[in-house]
Amino acid sequence: MIGMMAKEAEEKSASNEQKSRHTLRLSFWEQTLEAFGRSNCSLFNNISPAKDHWLNAGSGISGMGYQLIFDKNEVRVGLSMQSSRAEANRFVFDRLQTMKSQIETAFGNELVWLPLPDKIACRIQYEKPVDGYNKANWPEMIEWLVEHMTRLEKALSGPLDKVRQELRTTNFSKEPGAGHDA
Repeated sequence: MIGMMAKEAEEKSASNEQKSRHTLRLSFWEQTLEAFGRSNCSLFNNISPAKDHWLNAGSGISGMGYQLIFDKNEVRVGLSMQSSRAEANRFVFDRLQTMKSQIETAFGNELVWLPLPDKIACRIQYEKPVDGYNKANWPEMIEWLVEHMTRLEKALSGPLDKVRQELRTTNFSKEPGAGHDA
């Protein structure tokens, strides 16, 4: 009996902690989206707040979105290439990486390039360590997210347009080396 009561208490505590975290995230995203609404970055204008630690907005390429991350220990902006086709994700990542210098110069900082070879997805991101669950830090964190997502979108818009055109004419069903006449 005592063991069952302890287990129920533990489950209730975990459930309350999860609900608290979800409420906290929802509140953070509401404030963040309000700030984006007042900014020059329109990516998140039609996005609703959520209880998740992330928000996505379209990049113009299916399955490859701009991403905001709110975590206990960091905030992050990025482009996540996570379509269901690993080869398309890798193609976009590789093409963008050939323009890395141009993209990072336009962004104003070095980005973290994550090819994630053991996964379907790839990511390009920029993060900042924070004490995310301290609400006193939120105004600075939100300002950081707006500023850096605005810079990331601007830095990637031209390169993504070029890659989008290449992606439309690329057939991933061909075998490597097939279709090339000698």
